[in-house]
Amino acid sequence: MSFLEDDACIRCGKKLDHDKSNWLELNHATSLYCEPGKVPAEESQGGFEFGAACAKAILKNGGKLVRTGRAARLWGEP
Repeated sequence: MSFLEDDACIRCGKKLDHDKSNWLELNHATSLYCEPGKVPAEESQGGFEFGAACAKAILKNGGKLVRTGRAARLWGEP
């Protein structure tokens, strides 16, 4: 089984540029990603690093993660 590298965006699978990446916080009660600090502490799954364009796309999609590219293929998503 293949996995994404530790420094890959979990939305698209591309290598992260840590100088340009963005962190989003996962709300485990809703399964939605939010800007850091917007999730109640008891519902926070913690922060996840995304490429800047991917973070913007996730927030534009209401916080829902829709994987693309290599990440989608590895997860068996269309």
